[in-house]
Formats: sequence, C-alpha cells, structure tokens
Amino acid sequence: MTRKEYSLSAECGYRIVRRLGSGGEGTVYLVCHINTEQLRAAKVLTNIREDRRHELNMMKHLKHNSLPRVIDVLEQSGYVWLIMEYIHGERLDQLALRGISEAQIWSVARQLSQVLMYLHSRKIPVFHLDIKPSNILIRPDESLVLIDFGASIRGHPDEGLNKGYGTLGFAAPEQRKIGGIVDGRTDIYGVGAVLYYCCYGKIPKGAWEQTAQRSWVDFLINKKGRWRHQGGRMLARIIRRCLLENPDDRYEDSRQLYKAICIAQSMSHFYRNFGKTVGAALLFLTALLFLFDSFTKEEIVTAGKRGGTQTAAKMTAETTIGEGAGAETESETENSEMEKAEAEEREYYRLLEIARGTGFTQAVECYERAAGLCPADGEWYLQLMEQVTADGLFDLEEENAVKKLIYSVQENGETTALEQLKENREAYGTFAYRMGLAYWYYYEGSGGKSAAAWWFECAVASQEDSCDWLETAKVLSRIGSYYGMLGNTGADEGREEREWNYWNDLKELWYMYRTQQEDALICYETGEELLSLLIMNAYEIWQQGETREEMTRIISEIKVFLESDSMKDELNRQKKLEEQSAEAWSAIERVFQSETGGIE
Repeated sequence: MTRKEYSLSAECGYRIVRRLGSGGEGTVYLVCHINTEQLRAAKVLTNIREDRRHELNMMKHLKHNSLPRVIDVLEQSGYVWLIMEYIHGERLDQLALRGISEAQIWSVARQLSQVLMYLHSRKIPVFHLDIKPSNILIRPDESLVLIDFGASIRGHPDEGLNKGYGTLGFAAPEQRKIGGIVDGRTDIYGVGAVLYYCCYGKIPKGAWEQTAQRSWVDFLINKKGRWRHQGGRMLARIIRRCLLENPDDRYEDSRQLYKAICIAQSMSHFYRNFGKTVGAALLFLTALLFLFDSFTKEEIVTAGKRGGTQTAAKMTAETTIGEGAGAETESETENSEMEKAEAEEREYYRLLEIARGTGFTQAVECYERAAGLCPADGEWYLQLMEQVTADGLFDLEEENAVKKLIYSVQENGETTALEQLKENREAYGTFAYRMGLAYWYYYEGSGGKSAAAWWFECAVASQEDSCDWLETAKVLSRIGSYYGMLGNTGADEGREEREWNYWNDLKELWYMYRTQQEDALICYETGEELLSLLIMNAYEIWQQGETREEMTRIISEIKVFLESDSMKDELNRQKKLEEQSAEAWSAIERVFQSETGGIE
C-alpha cells in the first residue's frame, strides 16, 4: 500500500526536506525555514479534533528544556501543521533495546518526573496521556525531550473521555475506559510503564501482572542478571506503585514521584558504595523513614522480619569495632563529598520547584538559597526572569530584588553570583539577553532603554558562536544607540542617516520577532514603534529610499498580527494599534499625493 505524502506551499515559509516518521495522529517531516535556513520538525495532523486547535496554539507558551519548542501552528489544504524545534536525539525505545545502563534509567526517571511537574503545575495543567519510550528523545548530552502531544488535554475534563487515548501497554487503565477520568496520576502510570520497559525491554502488559505479586526485594533480578543490588529493588518499588490499577494507590502527584525518585537514587548510590559499613545501615534505615509513605505496611513488616535483627546486630558489632578506627578513609571522604554535592543538587531543584508555585516575595527567598548552592547554574536566573516578566511588568521592587540576587557576594567573599555565572558563557549570554528584554519592554521606571542596551551589549560580547537570540540582541543594541539622537532637536550632520538606520533596524526586528513567534507584548511594542515612526517621518523615510510597497507591507503585517490568537484578548491594545495603523496609512497617502512627495 502506497503511503500518502503531504506538501507545504512556499507561502508558508517552509520547504520539506524529508519524511521523519509517522504516528497515529499524523506524519512528521524535516523542514527548512526558507528565510533563516533553520531545520525544524513539522507534523501534519490529518484527523484533528476542532477543539484541539486552540490547545495546540497554547503549546507555544510551554517553555521547558525537556519539551520541544512549538514555533507555529499552520493550516493548509484542510490540514493542521505543527512546526516545532528539530531535536537531534535517539528515541528511548531504540536506546533501551540496544542496552541502557542503570545510571541512564535513573536519569530518565528524574527528568521525566521533572517535566511532568512543570506540565501539571501550570495554571491550567497539561496532561500528556501518551507517555511511552518512542515519545521520548535522548539528546547527545543525555538530556530528555518529551514529544508528541497529540493525545494531550489542558485542564481537568468536566466529564470522562469519550474514547480511549494513549498506547496499549503504556496507557493507564482509566484511559482505556469510556468515560474514564484522567489527571496527573494517569501520566504517572506512563512513567512507570516507561521505566519498566527500560528495565525489561518489553511492554508491561502481561509481564507486570506476573511480577506484581513478587516481593519488591526480589524484583528486577532479571534474566540478564541486571542490578543484583539494592538500586534495582528500590526502582522496582517505584515502578510498582506507578503501575497500580487504582489511581488513588499511585503517587499523589508528579512532585511526590520526583521526591521518591531522588531519595531512592541516593539510597541506591550509597548502599552500593557503603553496603558493608555502619554508614550504609544507618543511611538505609533513615531513608526508609523518608520513604514510609511509598511502602505498604506489609512490605515494611516483611523487610523487618527478613533482615531487621541481623542488620541491628551487625550495626552493633561494626560500631564497636570502629570506635577506635580514627579518621575516615580517603574513599569514605570522597563519597561523603559526593553525597553532599548530590544533596545540594536535590535541594537546588527543590527550591526552583517551590519558587515556581509561590508569590514573588517567597520565590526570591528560594532563589537566594538556590544562588548560594549553584551560583553558576543558569537555570535559576532564567526562571527568575520568566517569573519577573510573567505579568507583563518589570517594576522597581522586582528590579531591586533581581539586583540583590545577582550582585550578592557568594561564600568565597570575593565574587558575586553574576561574576560566577560569567564562567558559563552561554548561560550568562542568555540571561543578559533576557535582562535586556525585561528592561526594554517591561520596565516601569525611567532609563529602561539605556539599561537594556547595556545588557544586550553584554549578551552579544559573551557569545563566541551563533545562537537563537544573537542577531536579535545585536539589532536591539544598535537601536538602543539611536534614542539619544531621537530626542535631540538640534542640527546634526548624521541625523538623517541614523534615522534611516533606525527604521531599517526596527523592520528587521519586527520580522525576526514574527518568525521566532516572540512574546505577543514584545511584538506589540515593536509594531507600535514602527507605526509611530511612519506617522511622524513617512516623508523622510521615503526620501531616504523606502518604497511605498514596503511601508504598506509593514502595516499589513501588523494587522495580521492583531488578528492572531495571541492578541484576541488584548482589546485595548488591538484598538490602539488599529488607530495607529489608520494614521500610518494616511501619512503614507499624504506623502504620495503631495506635490513635494512626488509621484509613485
């Protein structure tokens, strides 16, 4: 049977390079963006529900390292095309079949639970509902990307599903029932199924029922003899709870799952390294208390009967022997330092998660502590700026809080958090760029443009290689240099040339933002600035060499932007830009109708 191929017209701005694959909801192609020559992934959705179109547009606002960036949603010839970031990586199912290490499985478990925390904690939560190995990509740096939101829903449905969604073997029982109610625990089932597949190389269906009744102590001693130590047993317990049929018996939410994974991974590491020392016994017993909410009472009692007395006796004997042993061995010191580092990392990410879900004052306290733990990690800086600009305003209180955080002197007493971030050039550049945007478009005080221009210069200077925002930062840095000239009414020999450059840089910025699907407020501000320049200086712009066609094209582009989904709730801004568009049209008409304006 010949498979159907789809095409994109040149008007969409993309050309198809090759087919990448297909799934239940559509076919994926590798495409090239014609203007920028950037490679992207385009999924044609051939049988999409009407109510899903708005959800797909909303996906453009999801920003997380473990999610593909959705760039655009196009409609052509009756089909919907989802244009996304092209991810270079290997599918998890292929990696698992080839062979996957314990460390890699723990990494998958942690990253998958982290991205679910992000999705489930949105103001309107997003539930993926099709978590499976083939929907997970592993980048060369082993970071994870969760793809294919074809079955996802936003918000808690008022009623159950009217038909089953998900993939057999990985979908939770409630997904397979007509009228089943889904929530975050449904995705948690998918995590358990993925981890099971990674451990066994097969789908849980059937195999899980056979192993579900085994003691968690014996689980994961498979035919390959993998993980004959506590690490596999602890992971098995997590998998088992994720895969329980009743959602109420699973982890309460993705945050609780993430916590269980972090603790179990730490226990696994130290049990493996200190399994025959006093420290191992103490750590193991302490961790059991933390994990009490995840064990069933029967399992705790059984574990105690099997090894409790022997472990206690062994602890007493080894403690007595070790009392005069003196200083720690070098190996113990190294592992102690490693444990401290891992504990600090766990605390760092815990603080970031808390900050996401709290008010700004409480969030700043979390960022303060996070900065003390990992001052050179770019994640808290970017999350801070995302939170600062979420309401479309960068006020003075927020500015002071940000300055206090980045200029605070760290424990060494010599360098600030920002100075330490500079060692990570890429992260520092991205943060500087975001600071520039905050000052440029959101700042409520005076001098925002000047401060922004300085941050853009810092961002540009920090980059040795090209990146997504570099050209935009260069243009904004140039535009920032024009503002002093614009307020000067005196004679200036180079004024006309700078005004012409200002116009062209604004145009370039507008087209960049529209291509990159930048924040609606940023596009609005840029469009408003372009229209104001046309209203005030249409004649001068024409004299410098601009065509009527290009000036009217800009106005038409802005009108298209006003009709987009991102502006449909911004009625006041829509009205203002519509009025300015009409004034700009009139200004252009006057230029070409006047005697001094010449003929077209």
